[in-house]
Amino acid sequence: MPRPLRQRRTRIATAVALAASVALLAGCAPASDGASAATDDASITLALSNTPASFDTSNISQSPDSLIWTGLYDRLLRIDENGKYVPNAAESWSYSDDLKTLTLTLRDDLAFADGTAIDAETVVANLEYVKATPGQAQGGTASISSVEAPDAKTVVITLTQADPLLIDSLATYLGTISDPTALGDPGNATNPLSSGPYTLDETATVSGSVYVLQRRDDYWDVDNYPYSTLTIKALPDQQALFNAMQSGQIDATYVPSGQVDPFKTDDYTITPVAGIGVGGILIADLEGELVPALADERVRQAINFAFDREAIVEKIYKGAGEPAFQQVYDGVVGHDAALDEIYSYDPEKAKDLMAEAGYADGFTVTMPSTFLSQLIDPTIVDQLGAIGITVELEQIQPQDLGSVWASKKFAMGYWADGASNAARTFLPRLQAIGNFNPWNNTIPEAEALLADAALASTEEDIAAGWTAVNSYSVEHALSAPIAFNTATLVTNSDIAYLGTVPPQINTIRLYTPAD
Repeated sequence: MPRPLRQRRTRIATAVALAASVALLAGCAPASDGASAATDDASITLALSNTPASFDTSNISQSPDSLIWTGLYDRLLRIDENGKYVPNAAESWSYSDDLKTLTLTLRDDLAFADGTAIDAETVVANLEYVKATPGQAQGGTASISSVEAPDAKTVVITLTQADPLLIDSLATYLGTISDPTALGDPGNATNPLSSGPYTLDETATVSGSVYVLQRRDDYWDVDNYPYSTLTIKALPDQQALFNAMQSGQIDATYVPSGQVDPFKTDDYTITPVAGIGVGGILIADLEGELVPALADERVRQAINFAFDREAIVEKIYKGAGEPAFQQVYDGVVGHDAALDEIYSYDPEKAKDLMAEAGYADGFTVTMPSTFLSQLIDPTIVDQLGAIGITVELEQIQPQDLGSVWASKKFAMGYWADGASNAARTFLPRLQAIGNFNPWNNTIPEAEALLADAALASTEEDIAAGWTAVNSYSVEHALSAPIAFNTATLVTNSDIAYLGTVPPQINTIRLYTPAD
């Protein structure tokens, strides 16, 4: 794949960034999740299989440990239980006509836990800090050229190019508000001054093991945080989570479908969350800089033919899902049922393609083994091994999950992410500056299709544009999706789960006492 000139990257990235902007220009009215009013004694205990390496805002991400930092930090915007972007610390936002200037208006009752007021200068300092500091969050600032505070309530973000993921970032990791006097301070990374609904209880917290958060009753939105105490336990694997739920140590967890039966009693509530994501092989090194074989389309196609997806769904997912032959879930703009017919389980065809590409004797690749992949790792090793690809696994600790791809140590590996938005699916993978594109690979044909999708203005043209992007990705095997996930959430019967769509970010606002 030839590497085009840098200026082409900029032009296409600008065009692609227009893609989801129409949906982001509205929706600035206040909203509530419908949570119960704050009470004095309600408490909840949840669990995570990964814990934060740091609360420094330059190193947080949308990984599951967001359950902790979203309690400690206020965010400019947030995502409600229906998956919509809604106001939070910023009571409204609006774009300029060219989508290159975003103006946010802050609430006037924001404050840190020590009573210090939060104003526009506070927000400016935070965004400038993340932009200047290497870390997991820095990529979200790539399109930001400047941030200004014309007055105490107004924040103006000027972009080098329109960025459809900016609102999403401001509603998640990039919109966090930390004490501007402590940015970069090691103490801030372990026990930050709270701007959010909870403070960290230092006495009860054991870093890496258990985190205890106490509600701030002076928080501006306290009525939507009914739990006075939030305890979060670090549990290393799925079996530990299951045992903790069954023994009453935690109040909610996702349970594999094969382990749901013990919870089918009046003591628990079972909530299926369909289409929660798609798991498969993310191919980061499309130009073969680390593993040359991956630059050959036939090798990537062989990887797609190597997987017995139906058997994987049945045996590993225990039926809680469905085979995935594309990244976009059925019913989502960009999905094309015809793409499901391109790859079948055909190891012989896969070996023929490997031979045609000059790899009849195979090759070796190192892949990350994470808590996302631990159940499927043996199957991946076996099925890729059957077509001549020797997989060596390197264990990745949960707290290092967010930096797996940025490290450039892995050319490919199992990854699970959302499947409910074509722009969020393909931009991080196909843009040169994408989070899942550490080698800044550029594919001219894909860029042109991305530009067409971005510039579409009617619903019909938008759908056609993203379908074309999805089709190109499948036909040229830019990844190897394996299965769409259906998660099963189990909660104690006295807890209600508010989510109506697969959650994009883990937050306590999705739980409330049952009526």
